[in-house]
Amino acid sequence: MKRIILVVLRCIFKLPYWWFYKLKQYQNKEKYPTIDEGYQFIHNVADEIVKKARVDLECYGLENLPQENGYLITPNHQGLFDIVAVFKTHDKTAKFVLKKELASTILIKDVVKTLDYYALDRSNIRDGAKMVKNVSKEIEAGMNYVIYPEGTRSQQGNKIGEFKGGTFKIALKSHCPIVPVAMIDCYQVFDNNTIKPVKAQIHYLKPIEYDEYKDLKTFQELTVLKKDGFKIYFFIPDLNDKHCIWEKVFDEYLSFFGENDKVLLILAINQNSQKEQTIVNKIINKKNNIPNIMNVDFNETNLKKCLKSS
Repeated sequence: MKRIILVVLRCIFKLPYWWFYKLKQYQNKEKYPTIDEGYQFIHNVADEIVKKARVDLECYGLENLPQENGYLITPNHQGLFDIVAVFKTHDKTAKFVLKKELASTILIKDVVKTLDYYALDRSNIRDGAKMVKNVSKEIEAGMNYVIYPEGTRSQQGNKIGEFKGGTFKIALKSHCPIVPVAMIDCYQVFDNNTIKPVKAQIHYLKPIEYDEYKDLKTFQELTVLKKDGFKIYFFIPDLNDKHCIWEKVFDEYLSFFGENDKVLLILAINQNSQKEQTIVNKIINKKNNIPNIMNVDFNETNLKKCLKSS
């Protein structure tokens, strides 16, 4: 909260111009029929906010973004700064899916109106289905979208929360590339009560193309299996990522597992690649509290076999 107040104070003379003039200007659809100009304006404002907030934001992997528009960005959600980090680093026009409660708050509601963002009522199943349908159509038409698979802030620092199935359904429906994004230490910016200089990172990993995930099941079946007491995690590592962010995330997950935990970890790797097997085995061998490691092809039959033998 202190850092938010700091930003407001340091931008006190610019805020009225930004919010009460420029945003209102870009809401004129006759003069600005697309959201491109409005997005670039927010992109520039985010750069200013990062500076005023005393944040050293390190960005990696922009070269991994697809050349053609129409892709899905899926960051982990740590805190209030996450949206600012994406705005600051991603210069291509993109829309966000936000929860309805957030979209109605002061300042943010003007951004939502200017950029035509989708405000989702998470308590309404029909609204969720409608969101999947509408967002998929927009992505097919060439719009980029940012959706947080966890659905809410993890509030656990760099630990990743449980992913919801809606994001994967949108990808399957639109056949778009999925761009995984790793936020690191972004929670320290606005969710810690301090104004000391802070460092945060955002990593754009290599996209997962449709052909790589088209045969995977949606999360509907996995959600049912969770009712049997299993914690099910699906993980697609970027084994060519020079920063090894996926390795840190995977290693973090394994540290949660105890001897009595009923866990199914689905790790999508190429079993014909000696390099991939070596890297994964290096991590798994560090964990002596996992009694059984099973390598199986991901399909319905083997998934059920894996669960029965656990």
